[in-house]
Formats: sequence, structure tokens, C-alpha cells
Amino acid sequence: MARSGAEQPALRVLHHVTAPYRGRGQFVGIVVSVGRGTVDVHFRDGDFAAGVDAAAVSLYTGRRPRASAGLPLAERMRVALLNQPSTPLVVVAYDDAYAVVSGPGGNRAYQRDVLCAFDDRGDDSSDDEAPAAPPLDADAPAAPMDVDDDDAPAAPPPLDDDDNDDDDDDAVTPLLAVDETVLVGSNKHVAKVERATKPGEDVVLVRWQSTGHREEIDLSEVE
Repeated sequence: MARSGAEQPALRVLHHVTAPYRGRGQFVGIVVSVGRGTVDVHFRDGDFAAGVDAAAVSLYTGRRPRASAGLPLAERMRVALLNQPSTPLVVVAYDDAYAVVSGPGGNRAYQRDVLCAFDDRGDDSSDDEAPAAPPLDADAPAAPMDVDDDDAPAAPPPLDDDDNDDDDDDAVTPLLAVDETVLVGSNKHVAKVERATKPGEDVVLVRWQSTGHREEIDLSEVE
């Protein structure tokens, strides 16, 4: 819940927040639209809530997932998801890692590295002299929903986290392999392991199967 002891800063598009979702608790998401006393929130695990009471929303100050800058963006630029290149989206706002885009279902938030430039020439079959445009940028990362790619690049080295969580030294850390399917949190959201865990680590990098977002999750939340 928003703190009552201090004035709540005005919420804006692209703010990372914690917000309620269907009475199940507070979850981390991104503000994608602001109304009169309400906000629309796209949660990191792919869920979406419209018209959330702004008084019940607070700024998120915890760990944010690391993401590459991806495609260079500009406001009102036409883009598409890597796994849906034929559906045009329009950039509303963006920062160094995320972009809020407007599409057929309204505003949504995505990591920049799952976006590509929209090519409206893809359906123009009359231009026989021009080569067919590939649906994906060859240098872009694999589409987030492609779970059959056995030739995926090796996972990056583990992040050097100096959290000094001495209380967890005696816990048994499960070893998770790259591309292993896991369930996260009480709502059992499906995700894929992006980086194998090693003994002594207390977080795992996963990619949400519903949105393609990558996020570091405490191993205690993973099944």
C-alpha cells in the first residue's frame, strides 16, 4: 500500500511500482497509463490491471532486472515484438531498459530487447525486385516464446551480487539448468531459467513465458 506518512509522488508512465492485483497481494509492475486518480499497470509476470486506485500504488525501490538497451527508440516510432513482427505497436515512452507501447490491446510495457522495428513492407508481394524482409533482426535475441531453440547462445556469467545475505549460507540451493521450466510465486507463473544456478547463489535469472521479460527472482520463490 502507498505510505500515508509521506506525500505520494505523482505517478507517471514508466514508473516501476508495486500495485494490488485481484486481491491477491501487491506485485511489481510498470505504469503504462495514468488517469484521474487511477493507473493502468502491466505486471512483470504478464498480468495486467486497468483502473487501479493510485492511492493503493507505491513506487518500487527493489531490485530491477538488468536488460540490454536493445533497439534505438523514439516516441511515436512504430515497432513490433520479435515474436509478433506483423503487429505494429507505437512507442509511448521509454527508458534505458523498458518501453511502453500502444497496440491493439492498449498500452503495455516490454523490455527493449524484445522489440524490433516494424516493417510494413512485409505484406507487399508486388515488389519483385526487393528481397523479402526477414521477420527478425539476425542480431536480435531469440523471441521470448521460442522454447524449441536448442542452439541458444550460452548463458552469461553469473552476476556478482554482494548482498551479504549471511543468513542464507546454510540453506540448500537448488541447481537449476538453462531452459528449465519453473513455477514462480504463489500464483505459479511459468518461466524459463535463463542462467544456471550454482551452489551459494540465492537468485536465479528467469524469462517470463507470458511476456518475455527477464528478471532475477529469489530462489525461495521458485519451484
